[in-house]
Amino acid sequence: MMVELSAPLRVTWDLPEGEGAARLLWRKLVEGRVLFVEMLVSSAGLPALNAIGEDLALPGGPRVTLTLSADLLDQLLNCGEWLSKVSVNILPPYSGDCGKLVGRVKEICLALWSTPEGLLEFEGAIGIAKELGWAISILNPHAKAVALKDEDRANAQKKWREAGEPSSVSLRVHDLFLSEALGLDPFASYAGCAGASTLAHLTHAGKLVACRTLPLELGDLLDSSLADIWKMEGRGRVAKVLSGTPEECLACSLAGSCGGGCPGLAPGAGLMDSSCAGVRD
Repeated sequence: MMVELSAPLRVTWDLPEGEGAARLLWRKLVEGRVLFVEMLVSSAGLPALNAIGEDLALPGGPRVTLTLSADLLDQLLNCGEWLSKVSVNILPPYSGDCGKLVGRVKEICLALWSTPEGLLEFEGAIGIAKELGWAISILNPHAKAVALKDEDRANAQKKWREAGEPSSVSLRVHDLFLSEALGLDPFASYAGCAGASTLAHLTHAGKLVACRTLPLELGDLLDSSLADIWKMEGRGRVAKVLSGTPEECLACSLAGSCGGGCPGLAPGAGLMDSSCAGVRD
């Protein structure tokens, strides 16, 4: 069932390069009472991050996770004391420099994209995570995303098993069928696509969309408040469609929990996730 809220609980955000836009958008996320914000930070976006950095540490705001490549860590470490209030997802290329963040941030996680290219970094991430006791987060990619094939999941499964499925490594996998292949139980807590319902994505340009894998536009946060966008009929229609189960999935034993998987990885509207092997008895 679609959850009706006055704003999304979680927003992923491609941080813009402009400091003014970053300040405005951050203020609107705070005013919208978003609980969790994951910012994708590029080298060009570091000045904007510094501009809003002190505000990230203020009480009452969202919990913030910064996602950025390991080659930006030295620049990140030059940021202020506010850094201790945020968590960090480190994207490849991984290196020994990753350990520099220990004690400087709230939590450290090794991250990679759930794509055929992204999974090539899985083995390296497992090695570092085992050594340092960090978590690994396999993130849903930006559109247009390519669904994983059986061989991609099998290769990832092989790497995980060869590493001994280490209990010291917390594994967070956003792709349902990859999560299942890695021995997790994704369907136990999954309630269908959360896009435009409890989740939204904010682009560099300030557009609010359903999620980063499925950028169906909901509104412009530069011109509107988050609460006003969430009241719009169009947003509600998108949420209802995404929370529905594709007709081809109705005969599947997982239909009630899976809901057809990720609509952003489906070949078209109203179809099942292309990662799915098909209807199960």
